[in-house]
Amino acid sequence: MELVRLLLIEIEQDAQWPAGKCIATEDAIKSYHLHLLIQAGLVEGKESLVMGGEAPQFLISGLTWHGHEFLAASADPGRWSQFKKSAGIGLASIPFPVIVKLLTDGIEQSVRAALQTHGFVS
Repeated sequence: MELVRLLLIEIEQDAQWPAGKCIATEDAIKSYHLHLLIQAGLVEGKESLVMGGEAPQFLISGLTWHGHEFLAASADPGRWSQFKKSAGIGLASIPFPVIVKLLTDGIEQSVRAALQTHGFVS
């Protein structure tokens, strides 16, 4: 899950993404995770497999709404670190929707507490 988060941060921060950026990687783990990001609808992109056993290429044009939501929930290093410690088990064994829900629930609680302090919600 850490690699997913880091790839999403990289995609969001790179100014070349809106025009589309081609990535060819020999790193099988990174390649697999880019494939998963596209398949899960977290990034806009296409994968092309090259004949002859060369590394697959990915044309990435940016994050989707779901990608932005996950990143908004996990981008803060302190929150992410605390979440990983609190989870107590490998994040790879927790379904992605559960991770997103837990992160966003934590943010909601923090925002609600801050708003209550200022009398905006009861």
